[in-house]
Amino acid sequence: MLLKNYSQKRISYSLYIFSLLLNLVFFIIFKNFFKDEIIITDPRFEKVAYNLIHNGTSEINWGDGKIMLNPFEIQKGVYNNWYPIVYSLWLTIPLMTNENYLIVRTFLQVILFSMIPVLVFSISLHIFKYHEHRKRIAIITSLMVCLYPIYANFTLQGSDTGMITFFNALSLYLLFQSINTRKLKYFIQLGISLSVLFLLRPIGLLPYFVLIFIELFQSYKNKINYKYLIIPLFMAFLSIMAWGMRNLILAGEFNITYTNVGYNLWLGNNEFTNQVLKKRLGDGSTLEDEVIPHFDKKWKFLKELNEYEKDRFFKSKGIEFITNNPLETVENSLLKFIGYWSPLRMREGHWSDSRIKTLVTIIFTGPILILGWISIIFFLIQREYKQRREKLYIIILVIAWMVPHLLFFSTTRFRIPTDFCLIILTMDVLTRIIFKYKKVTSFLNKEFVKTFLIY
Repeated sequence: MLLKNYSQKRISYSLYIFSLLLNLVFFIIFKNFFKDEIIITDPRFEKVAYNLIHNGTSEINWGDGKIMLNPFEIQKGVYNNWYPIVYSLWLTIPLMTNENYLIVRTFLQVILFSMIPVLVFSISLHIFKYHEHRKRIAIITSLMVCLYPIYANFTLQGSDTGMITFFNALSLYLLFQSINTRKLKYFIQLGISLSVLFLLRPIGLLPYFVLIFIELFQSYKNKINYKYLIIPLFMAFLSIMAWGMRNLILAGEFNITYTNVGYNLWLGNNEFTNQVLKKRLGDGSTLEDEVIPHFDKKWKFLKELNEYEKDRFFKSKGIEFITNNPLETVENSLLKFIGYWSPLRMREGHWSDSRIKTLVTIIFTGPILILGWISIIFFLIQREYKQRREKLYIIILVIAWMVPHLLFFSTTRFRIPTDFCLIILTMDVLTRIIFKYKKVTSFLNKEFVKTFLIY
Protein backbone atom coordinates (compact mmCIF):
# COMPACT_ATOMS: atom_id res chain seq x y z
CA MET A 1 0.00 0.00 0.00
CA LEU A 2 2.96 2.31 0.47
CA LEU A 3 3.45 3.21 -3.19
CA LYS A 4 -0.27 3.67 -3.78
CA ASN A 5 -0.38 6.30 -1.06
CA TYR A 6 2.25 8.40 -2.79
CA SER A 7 0.68 10.96 -5.05
CA GLN A 8 1.85 11.34 -8.62
CA LYS A 9 2.95 14.90 -7.83
CA ARG A 10 5.13 13.80 -4.91
CA ILE A 11 6.78 11.10 -6.99
CA SER A 12 7.42 13.65 -9.76
CA TYR A 13 9.12 16.02 -7.32
CA SER A 14 11.30 13.19 -6.02
CA LEU A 15 12.29 12.15 -9.54
CA TYR A 16 13.12 15.73 -10.47
CA ILE A 17 15.38 16.20 -7.44
CA PHE A 18 17.11 12.88 -8.13
CA SER A 19 17.63 13.80 -11.79
CA LEU A 20 18.89 17.26 -10.82
CA LEU A 21 21.46 15.91 -8.37
CA LEU A 22 22.54 13.17 -10.77
CA ASN A 23 23.10 15.70 -13.58
CA LEU A 24 25.18 17.87 -11.26
CA VAL A 25 27.32 14.85 -10.35
CA PHE A 26 27.75 14.01 -14.05
CA PHE A 27 28.76 17.60 -14.73
CA ILE A 28 31.46 17.54 -12.04
CA ILE A 29 32.83 14.20 -13.28
CA PHE A 30 32.77 15.08 -16.98
CA LYS A 31 34.17 18.57 -16.52
CA ASN A 32 37.10 17.37 -14.45
CA PHE A 33 37.96 14.10 -16.19
CA PHE A 34 36.49 14.04 -19.70
CA LYS A 35 36.13 17.68 -20.72
CA ASP A 36 37.94 17.39 -24.05
CA GLU A 37 35.97 14.29 -25.06
CA ILE A 38 32.52 15.06 -23.72
CA ILE A 39 31.83 18.81 -23.72
CA ILE A 40 30.91 19.86 -27.25
CA THR A 41 29.80 23.27 -28.46
CA ASP A 42 28.42 24.15 -31.88
CA PRO A 43 29.90 27.62 -32.53
CA ARG A 44 27.09 28.56 -34.90
CA PHE A 45 24.53 28.67 -32.09
CA GLU A 46 26.86 30.76 -29.95
CA LYS A 47 27.62 33.16 -32.81
CA VAL A 48 23.91 33.78 -33.44
CA ALA A 49 23.37 34.28 -29.69
CA TYR A 50 26.26 36.76 -29.58
CA ASN A 51 24.82 38.72 -32.51
CA LEU A 52 21.34 38.71 -30.98
CA ILE A 53 22.82 40.37 -27.89
CA HIS A 54 25.03 42.92 -29.63
CA ASN A 55 23.27 43.87 -32.85
CA GLY A 56 19.87 42.15 -32.75
CA THR A 57 20.50 39.92 -35.79
CA SER A 58 20.77 36.15 -36.23
CA GLU A 59 23.58 36.52 -38.73
CA ILE A 60 26.46 34.08 -39.13
CA ASN A 61 29.31 34.41 -41.62
CA TRP A 62 30.89 31.22 -42.94
CA GLY A 63 33.86 33.02 -44.35
CA ASP A 64 35.25 35.05 -41.47
CA GLY A 65 37.29 32.17 -40.00
CA LYS A 66 35.37 32.27 -36.69
CA ILE A 67 32.52 29.84 -37.31
CA MET A 68 34.54 27.36 -39.37
CA LEU A 69 38.31 27.56 -39.65
CA ASN A 70 38.42 26.16 -43.19
CA PRO A 71 34.98 26.37 -44.80
CA PHE A 72 34.49 25.10 -48.33
CA GLU A 73 33.95 27.70 -51.05
CA ILE A 74 30.32 26.70 -51.58
CA GLN A 75 29.65 27.14 -47.84
CA LYS A 76 30.99 30.67 -47.61
CA GLY A 77 28.52 33.51 -47.21
CA VAL A 78 26.33 35.38 -44.77
CA TYR A 79 23.30 33.56 -43.37
CA ASN A 80 20.38 34.91 -41.33
CA ASN A 81 18.10 31.88 -41.59
CA TRP A 82 20.42 28.89 -41.53
CA TYR A 83 19.63 27.38 -38.13
CA PRO A 84 16.47 27.40 -35.96
CA ILE A 85 16.71 30.30 -33.53
CA VAL A 86 15.32 29.05 -30.18
CA TYR A 87 18.50 27.46 -28.82
CA SER A 88 20.51 30.57 -29.70
CA LEU A 89 17.93 32.67 -27.81
CA TRP A 90 18.45 30.35 -24.85
CA LEU A 91 22.23 30.85 -25.02
CA THR A 92 21.90 34.63 -24.80
CA ILE A 93 21.25 34.24 -21.06
CA PRO A 94 24.55 32.53 -20.12
CA LEU A 95 26.49 34.53 -22.74
CA MET A 96 25.65 37.75 -20.92
CA THR A 97 27.61 36.44 -17.92
CA ASN A 98 30.87 36.42 -19.98
CA GLU A 99 33.54 34.51 -18.02
CA ASN A 100 30.96 32.31 -16.23
CA TYR A 101 29.34 31.23 -19.50
CA LEU A 102 29.97 27.46 -19.29
CA ILE A 103 28.89 27.21 -15.64
CA VAL A 104 25.72 29.25 -16.14
CA ARG A 105 24.81 27.42 -19.36
CA THR A 106 25.24 24.05 -17.68
CA PHE A 107 23.32 25.13 -14.57
CA LEU A 108 20.36 26.37 -16.63
CA GLN A 109 20.34 23.21 -18.73
CA VAL A 110 20.48 21.04 -15.62
CA ILE A 111 17.38 22.81 -14.31
CA LEU A 112 15.48 22.37 -17.59
CA PHE A 113 16.65 18.96 -18.81
CA SER A 114 16.14 17.35 -15.39
CA MET A 115 12.44 17.62 -16.24
CA ILE A 116 12.77 15.05 -19.03
CA PRO A 117 12.61 11.98 -16.69
CA VAL A 118 9.59 13.54 -14.93
CA LEU A 119 7.81 13.95 -18.26
CA VAL A 120 8.69 10.35 -19.15
CA PHE A 121 7.21 9.23 -15.81
CA SER A 122 3.91 10.96 -16.65
CA ILE A 123 3.93 9.62 -20.23
CA SER A 124 4.59 6.09 -18.91
CA LEU A 125 1.56 6.32 -16.62
CA HIS A 126 -0.54 6.75 -19.76
CA ILE A 127 1.22 3.92 -21.59
CA PHE A 128 0.84 1.44 -18.72
CA LYS A 129 -2.48 2.76 -17.40
CA TYR A 130 -4.13 -0.69 -17.43
CA HIS A 131 -1.25 -2.40 -15.62
CA GLU A 132 -1.68 -3.04 -11.91
CA HIS A 133 1.95 -2.00 -11.28
CA ARG A 134 1.86 1.06 -13.51
CA LYS A 135 3.41 3.47 -10.99
CA ARG A 136 6.36 1.21 -10.32
CA ILE A 137 6.89 0.61 -14.02
CA ALA A 138 6.71 4.35 -14.69
CA ILE A 139 9.25 5.07 -11.93
CA ILE A 140 11.70 2.47 -13.25
CA THR A 141 11.29 3.84 -16.79
CA SER A 142 12.01 7.35 -15.52
CA LEU A 143 15.12 6.15 -13.68
CA MET A 144 16.34 4.49 -16.88
CA VAL A 145 16.05 7.88 -18.59
CA CYS A 146 17.95 9.52 -15.72
CA LEU A 147 20.80 7.05 -16.16
CA TYR A 148 20.78 7.01 -19.96
CA PRO A 149 24.32 8.24 -20.80
CA ILE A 150 23.33 10.24 -23.88
CA TYR A 151 20.71 12.18 -21.93
CA ALA A 152 23.02 12.60 -18.95
CA ASN A 153 25.42 14.31 -21.32
CA PHE A 154 22.79 16.83 -22.54
CA THR A 155 23.48 19.38 -19.84
CA LEU A 156 27.11 19.73 -20.94
CA GLN A 157 26.44 20.35 -24.61
CA GLY A 158 26.26 23.63 -26.49
CA SER A 159 23.95 22.16 -29.13
CA ASP A 160 20.18 21.95 -29.49
CA THR A 161 19.61 18.18 -29.19
CA GLY A 162 18.78 18.28 -25.48
CA MET A 163 16.25 21.08 -25.91
CA ILE A 164 14.62 19.31 -28.87
CA THR A 165 14.29 16.19 -26.69
CA PHE A 166 12.75 18.22 -23.86
CA PHE A 167 10.09 19.83 -26.07
CA ASN A 168 9.40 16.53 -27.82
CA ALA A 169 8.75 14.87 -24.45
CA LEU A 170 6.72 17.89 -23.27
CA SER A 171 4.60 17.84 -26.44
CA LEU A 172 3.89 14.11 -26.11
CA TYR A 173 2.94 14.52 -22.44
CA LEU A 174 0.60 17.43 -23.26
CA LEU A 175 -0.93 15.47 -26.16
CA PHE A 176 -1.80 12.59 -23.83
CA GLN A 177 -3.12 15.00 -21.20
CA SER A 178 -5.21 16.78 -23.83
CA ILE A 179 -6.87 13.73 -25.34
CA ASN A 180 -7.49 12.05 -21.97
CA THR A 181 -8.85 15.04 -20.04
CA ARG A 182 -10.22 17.20 -22.91
CA LYS A 183 -9.33 20.29 -20.87
CA LEU A 184 -8.78 23.51 -22.81
CA LYS A 185 -5.61 24.45 -20.91
CA TYR A 186 -3.76 21.36 -22.11
CA PHE A 187 -4.65 21.97 -25.76
CA ILE A 188 -3.36 25.57 -25.48
CA GLN A 189 -0.17 24.40 -23.76
CA LEU A 190 0.28 21.76 -26.49
CA GLY A 191 -0.02 24.48 -29.13
CA ILE A 192 2.69 26.53 -27.42
CA SER A 193 4.99 23.52 -27.07
CA LEU A 194 4.55 22.55 -30.74
CA SER A 195 5.27 26.14 -31.79
CA VAL A 196 8.58 26.06 -29.92
CA LEU A 197 9.35 22.60 -31.30
CA PHE A 198 8.87 23.97 -34.83
CA LEU A 199 11.40 26.73 -34.09
CA LEU A 200 13.82 24.04 -32.86
CA ARG A 201 13.29 21.23 -35.39
CA PRO A 202 10.62 21.89 -38.08
CA ILE A 203 10.21 18.21 -38.99
CA GLY A 204 9.24 17.61 -35.35
CA LEU A 205 5.77 18.91 -36.21
CA LEU A 206 5.12 16.12 -38.74
CA PRO A 207 4.49 13.30 -36.21
CA TYR A 208 2.23 15.51 -34.10
CA PHE A 209 0.18 16.62 -37.08
CA VAL A 210 -0.29 12.93 -37.93
CA LEU A 211 -1.29 12.09 -34.35
CA ILE A 212 -3.68 15.02 -33.99
CA PHE A 213 -5.40 14.22 -37.29
CA ILE A 214 -5.79 10.57 -36.20
CA GLU A 215 -7.28 11.76 -32.92
CA LEU A 216 -9.57 14.18 -34.79
CA PHE A 217 -10.88 11.32 -36.93
CA GLN A 218 -11.36 9.01 -33.95
CA SER A 219 -13.08 11.70 -31.88
CA TYR A 220 -15.44 12.57 -34.73
CA LYS A 221 -16.15 8.89 -35.36
CA ASN A 222 -16.89 8.21 -31.67
CA LYS A 223 -18.85 11.47 -31.25
CA ILE A 224 -16.40 12.89 -28.71
CA ASN A 225 -15.73 16.62 -28.51
CA TYR A 226 -13.03 17.23 -31.09
CA LYS A 227 -13.13 21.02 -31.52
CA TYR A 228 -10.31 21.71 -29.05
CA LEU A 229 -7.98 19.59 -31.20
CA ILE A 230 -8.03 22.40 -33.76
CA ILE A 231 -6.32 24.74 -31.26
CA PRO A 232 -2.77 23.21 -31.27
CA LEU A 233 -2.94 22.83 -35.06
CA PHE A 234 -3.94 26.48 -35.46
CA MET A 235 -1.26 27.70 -33.04
CA ALA A 236 1.44 25.68 -34.82
CA PHE A 237 0.21 27.04 -38.15
CA LEU A 238 0.48 30.60 -36.78
CA SER A 239 4.10 29.99 -35.71
CA ILE A 240 4.93 28.68 -39.19
CA MET A 241 3.35 31.73 -40.84
CA ALA A 242 5.06 34.07 -38.36
CA TRP A 243 8.46 32.63 -39.27
CA GLY A 244 7.68 33.01 -42.94
CA MET A 245 6.70 36.66 -42.38
CA ARG A 246 9.90 37.24 -40.40
CA ASN A 247 11.96 36.05 -43.37
CA LEU A 248 9.85 38.09 -45.79
CA ILE A 249 10.48 41.26 -43.77
CA LEU A 250 14.21 40.64 -43.30
CA ALA A 251 15.14 39.21 -46.70
CA GLY A 252 12.16 39.65 -49.01
CA GLU A 253 11.67 35.86 -49.11
CA PHE A 254 8.62 34.08 -47.66
CA ASN A 255 10.38 30.96 -46.41
CA ILE A 256 8.65 28.97 -43.66
CA THR A 257 11.64 26.75 -42.87
CA TYR A 258 15.40 27.34 -43.03
CA THR A 259 17.93 27.79 -45.80
CA ASN A 260 19.81 24.63 -44.84
CA VAL A 261 16.94 22.50 -46.21
CA GLY A 262 18.19 22.51 -49.82
CA TYR A 263 21.79 22.01 -48.71
CA ASN A 264 20.87 18.97 -46.59
CA LEU A 265 18.64 17.55 -49.33
CA TRP A 266 21.50 17.76 -51.82
CA LEU A 267 24.05 16.30 -49.36
CA GLY A 268 21.85 13.24 -48.97
CA ASN A 269 21.11 12.93 -52.68
CA ASN A 270 24.04 13.30 -55.09
CA GLU A 271 26.28 11.03 -57.13
CA PHE A 272 28.81 10.57 -54.30
CA THR A 273 26.37 10.00 -51.42
CA ASN A 274 26.03 6.26 -52.02
CA GLN A 275 29.73 5.43 -51.73
CA VAL A 276 30.07 7.48 -48.54
CA LEU A 277 27.03 5.82 -46.95
CA LYS A 278 28.32 2.36 -47.84
CA LYS A 279 31.70 3.21 -46.35
CA ARG A 280 30.13 4.64 -43.16
CA LEU A 281 27.29 2.11 -42.76
CA GLY A 282 24.67 4.76 -43.44
CA ASP A 283 26.08 7.38 -41.07
CA GLY A 284 25.80 10.77 -42.76
CA SER A 285 27.88 12.77 -40.28
CA THR A 286 30.87 12.93 -42.67
CA LEU A 287 28.99 13.68 -45.89
CA GLU A 288 30.14 17.31 -45.95
CA ASP A 289 33.81 16.40 -45.68
CA GLU A 290 33.65 13.60 -48.25
CA VAL A 291 31.17 14.95 -50.81
CA ILE A 292 31.79 18.70 -51.06
CA PRO A 293 35.43 18.44 -52.35
CA HIS A 294 34.04 16.93 -55.56
CA PHE A 295 31.95 20.06 -56.20
CA ASP A 296 33.80 22.87 -54.46
CA LYS A 297 35.75 24.22 -57.45
CA LYS A 298 32.99 23.62 -59.99
CA TRP A 299 30.40 25.45 -57.89
CA LYS A 300 32.68 28.18 -56.59
CA PHE A 301 30.19 30.77 -57.87
CA LEU A 302 27.78 29.82 -55.06
CA LYS A 303 29.64 31.97 -52.54
CA GLU A 304 28.41 35.00 -54.49
CA LEU A 305 24.74 34.03 -54.10
CA ASN A 306 22.59 34.89 -51.11
CA GLU A 307 21.37 32.12 -48.81
CA TYR A 308 17.93 31.80 -50.47
CA GLU A 309 19.42 31.54 -53.94
CA LYS A 310 21.78 28.83 -52.66
CA ASP A 311 18.84 27.06 -51.04
CA ARG A 312 16.93 26.95 -54.33
CA PHE A 313 20.04 25.80 -56.21
CA PHE A 314 20.70 22.90 -53.82
CA LYS A 315 17.01 21.90 -53.77
CA SER A 316 16.94 21.72 -57.56
CA LYS A 317 20.11 19.58 -57.61
CA GLY A 318 18.79 17.23 -54.91
CA ILE A 319 15.39 16.81 -56.59
CA GLU A 320 17.06 16.31 -59.97
CA PHE A 321 19.19 13.46 -58.59
CA ILE A 322 16.19 11.80 -56.90
CA THR A 323 14.04 11.88 -60.05
CA ASN A 324 16.86 10.67 -62.29
CA ASN A 325 18.11 7.93 -59.93
CA PRO A 326 15.10 6.34 -58.17
CA LEU A 327 16.75 2.96 -57.49
CA GLU A 328 19.90 4.51 -56.01
CA THR A 329 17.69 6.81 -53.94
CA VAL A 330 15.91 3.77 -52.50
CA GLU A 331 19.25 2.10 -51.76
CA ASN A 332 20.49 5.30 -50.09
CA SER A 333 17.34 5.44 -47.96
CA LEU A 334 17.96 1.89 -46.74
CA LEU A 335 21.53 2.84 -45.83
CA LYS A 336 20.27 5.97 -44.07
CA PHE A 337 17.85 3.75 -42.14
CA ILE A 338 20.84 1.73 -40.86
CA GLY A 339 22.73 4.91 -39.99
CA TYR A 340 19.75 6.35 -38.16
CA TRP A 341 19.39 3.30 -35.91
CA SER A 342 23.09 2.65 -35.44
CA PRO A 343 24.20 3.15 -31.82
CA LEU A 344 27.53 4.64 -32.98
CA ARG A 345 28.80 7.18 -35.46
CA MET A 346 31.11 5.72 -38.07
CA ARG A 347 33.73 8.45 -38.27
CA GLU A 348 37.32 9.02 -37.31
CA GLY A 349 38.93 11.78 -35.28
CA HIS A 350 35.81 12.41 -33.21
CA TRP A 351 35.00 11.95 -29.53
CA SER A 352 32.39 9.37 -30.57
CA ASP A 353 35.31 7.05 -31.28
CA SER A 354 36.62 7.13 -27.71
CA ARG A 355 36.66 3.73 -26.01
CA ILE A 356 34.57 4.99 -23.11
CA LYS A 357 31.88 6.33 -25.44
CA THR A 358 31.88 3.18 -27.54
CA LEU A 359 31.62 0.86 -24.52
CA VAL A 360 28.91 2.88 -22.77
CA THR A 361 26.88 3.22 -25.96
CA ILE A 362 27.00 -0.49 -26.73
CA ILE A 363 26.00 -1.39 -23.16
CA PHE A 364 23.11 1.08 -22.85
CA THR A 365 21.90 2.13 -26.29
CA GLY A 366 22.25 -1.22 -28.08
CA PRO A 367 19.77 -3.16 -25.89
CA ILE A 368 17.29 -0.25 -25.90
CA LEU A 369 17.27 -0.13 -29.71
CA ILE A 370 16.83 -3.91 -29.98
CA LEU A 371 14.13 -4.21 -27.29
CA GLY A 372 12.36 -1.12 -28.55
CA TRP A 373 11.96 -2.67 -31.98
CA ILE A 374 10.91 -6.01 -30.47
CA SER A 375 8.15 -4.11 -28.66
CA ILE A 376 7.02 -2.55 -31.95
CA ILE A 377 6.98 -5.97 -33.64
CA PHE A 378 4.96 -7.49 -30.75
CA PHE A 379 2.52 -4.61 -31.02
CA LEU A 380 1.96 -5.24 -34.74
CA ILE A 381 1.78 -9.04 -34.47
CA GLN A 382 -0.70 -8.97 -31.60
CA ARG A 383 -2.72 -6.14 -33.16
CA GLU A 384 -2.82 -4.06 -30.02
CA TYR A 385 -3.53 -0.79 -31.80
CA LYS A 386 -7.20 -0.75 -30.80
CA GLN A 387 -6.62 -1.53 -27.12
CA ARG A 388 -3.45 0.55 -26.56
CA ARG A 389 -3.90 3.90 -28.26
CA GLU A 390 -1.08 5.65 -26.39
CA LYS A 391 1.45 2.98 -27.36
CA LEU A 392 0.31 3.27 -30.98
CA TYR A 393 0.92 7.02 -30.79
CA ILE A 394 4.44 6.55 -29.42
CA ILE A 395 5.28 4.15 -32.26
CA ILE A 396 3.87 6.59 -34.83
CA LEU A 397 5.99 9.34 -33.26
CA VAL A 398 9.17 7.24 -33.52
CA ILE A 399 8.50 6.24 -37.16
CA ALA A 400 7.26 9.64 -38.39
CA TRP A 401 10.26 11.36 -36.78
CA MET A 402 12.57 9.02 -38.68
CA VAL A 403 11.02 9.11 -42.18
CA PRO A 404 12.11 12.63 -43.29
CA HIS A 405 15.73 11.80 -42.46
CA LEU A 406 15.64 8.98 -45.02
CA LEU A 407 15.03 11.64 -47.67
CA PHE A 408 17.80 13.96 -46.46
CA PHE A 409 20.57 12.22 -44.50
CA SER A 410 20.75 10.55 -41.12
CA THR A 411 22.99 10.14 -38.13
CA THR A 412 22.46 8.99 -34.55
CA ARG A 413 22.06 12.60 -33.35
CA PHE A 414 18.78 12.92 -35.25
CA ARG A 415 17.30 9.87 -33.49
CA ILE A 416 18.21 10.91 -29.94
CA PRO A 417 15.12 13.12 -29.31
CA THR A 418 12.97 9.97 -29.58
CA ASP A 419 15.20 7.65 -27.54
CA PHE A 420 13.00 8.15 -24.46
CA CYS A 421 10.16 6.57 -26.49
CA LEU A 422 12.38 3.55 -27.13
CA ILE A 423 13.13 3.32 -23.41
CA ILE A 424 9.37 3.23 -22.72
CA LEU A 425 8.94 0.53 -25.38
CA THR A 426 11.85 -1.38 -23.83
CA MET A 427 10.06 -1.35 -20.47
CA ASP A 428 6.93 -2.61 -22.21
CA VAL A 429 8.84 -5.70 -23.39
CA LEU A 430 10.51 -6.22 -20.02
CA THR A 431 7.19 -6.06 -18.14
CA ARG A 432 5.75 -8.69 -20.46
CA ILE A 433 8.61 -10.99 -19.47
CA ILE A 434 8.97 -10.10 -15.80
CA PHE A 435 5.33 -10.29 -14.78
CA LYS A 436 4.92 -13.73 -16.26
CA TYR A 437 6.92 -15.07 -13.33
CA LYS A 438 5.04 -15.09 -10.04
CA LYS A 439 8.22 -15.04 -7.97
CA VAL A 440 9.34 -11.76 -9.51
CA THR A 441 5.87 -10.28 -9.10
CA SER A 442 5.83 -11.37 -5.48
CA PHE A 443 9.25 -9.84 -4.93
CA LEU A 444 8.12 -6.52 -6.42
CA ASN A 445 5.12 -6.53 -4.09
CA LYS A 446 7.31 -6.62 -1.00
CA GLU A 447 7.19 -3.49 1.09
CA PHE A 448 10.96 -2.83 1.17
CA VAL A 449 11.16 -2.97 -2.65
CA LYS A 450 8.34 -0.44 -2.91
CA THR A 451 10.18 1.77 -0.46
CA PHE A 452 13.39 1.50 -2.47
CA LEU A 453 11.59 2.49 -5.69
CA ILE A 454 10.28 5.61 -3.98
CA TYR A 455 13.37 6.74 -2.14
